[in-house]
Amino acid sequence: MRVFADINLRKEGGKPLMADVFLPEGKGPFAVVVCCHGFKGFKDWGFFPLLPAPFTAAGLAVINFDFSCNGTRPG
Repeated sequence: MRVFADINLRKEGGKPLMADVFLPEGKGPFAVVVCCHGFKGFKDWGFFPLLPAPFTAAGLAVINFDFSCNGTRPG
């Protein structure tokens, strides 16, 4: 699994959106699973860090992200 962590996406003048991208081994294109947490979650908490492994093992790419204003911030 290839990991691209703490990607900071930001619209001009907007709030940041932090994301991690997990790619399976091999050459794409890959289907993508987008993991969206609930009200009190974030991408680095609970079971969310464990989610990518079974999906990437099955040949799927995974994007975990934090919604803007969810109580976390870059760094």
